[in-house]
Amino acid sequence: MTLALAACGPQVTPDEPTRTGPWWLGNWQVDLAALEAQTDFAALTPEAQAFARGALEAGPWRLGLDSTRVHLSDGRTLACSFETTGDDAVVVTVDDAVLLRLRRTGPRTMRTEGDLPLVRAE
Repeated sequence: MTLALAACGPQVTPDEPTRTGPWWLGNWQVDLAALEAQTDFAALTPEAQAFARGALEAGPWRLGLDSTRVHLSDGRTLACSFETTGDDAVVVTVDDAVLLRLRRTGPRTMRTEGDLPLVRAE
């Protein structure tokens, strides 16, 4: 979850439309309700849960992806590439290093490698 949270940040708007192209393009935000329903989240101390809720609710925390860049929380926009590993999985690579592994779980939902639930941001 730490890696995924580091990649999420304030709202970004990719230069390309979110509804055209591959399923992973566009803006995504953390689904706090889905996160709280996870057993891993429930296993955290109450203090850690409160910290995570506070950080996510202070957002909006979003991850922006367009066809050639990933938008990071510190304002940087980095060139990247995407490699599909199945119909519902993609690996995001920046500078020859894997940044994120994303898995589609529904038409408007996906999860990161750390199982952080994301929902399509409007």
